[in-house]
Amino acid sequence: MRHLASFLLASLVLSFATSAHAQATSRVQVTDFTVDGDPPPAEYRQILADAIRPTIGQVEQCYDRRLAVRPTLAGDYRLRLWVSARQVIRATPETSVGDTELEECARAAIRQFTLPPQAPDGGATVRFVVRFTAPPPGTIPPATPAAPAAPTIVQAPVAPTPPPVVSTPRVTVAVRSPSGGLSAEAIASAFPALVFEGCATGFTGTLPVTLTISTRGRVTARASRGTTGNAQAPSCAVRQARTVTAPSARRATTARLTLTFLR
Repeated sequence: MRHLASFLLASLVLSFATSAHAQATSRVQVTDFTVDGDPPPAEYRQILADAIRPTIGQVEQCYDRRLAVRPTLAGDYRLRLWVSARQVIRATPETSVGDTELEECARAAIRQFTLPPQAPDGGATVRFVVRFTAPPPGTIPPATPAAPAAPTIVQAPVAPTPPPVVSTPRVTVAVRSPSGGLSAEAIASAFPALVFEGCATGFTGTLPVTLTISTRGRVTARASRGTTGNAQAPSCAVRQARTVTAPSARRATTARLTLTFLR
């Protein structure tokens, strides 16, 4: 635990105390370190020198951007960190400087810090204060340009899928008196009711259709009005029957279909 504290705290000292602005005119300082309630030893500085540079720049950029908007923004921002497996697992604010954007930006930068591979894997609770000190009036540095925001992907609203429309059959087909190479089941499969749905135009009744099916599945048909009373129904049924290619068989097949129109 003590070794982990040394790594983390030495890195944080380097992050802020060796930055370009952490001299007499420092704008960002880190003070009041404790690790599990104790002051930290200062070790491992050389190892951590390269690892902390991104954290230095990011926190100062956060402050520079907000100073351009609020030139007098200053204050102490106390944080509590939980560090484990060489990473900042959690960064919890304990005080506020009154600027949510600065606080969130600084906290996000600190959360990204990763200890070097030489650091132990154990965990520790670390507390410290990030002190933001506004420069004298008229000496505010230009704001560091923010990185371009990632493009926002707007998901177009998806229309709800309508429930399936269940249509009531308007015609039924019954196979009668099959003779030849095809069974009644094979004929019924080749001539489902859907074949004749287009002929149902508002009338009711039955319509007999006589089929002749060659060995190669070619269909010929003839029909009478039956009880439909519709002069167009027989020719429509014959025309639709001829669109079907039935299964081939060793012998030709004859059968009678009884079409029942329901409406």
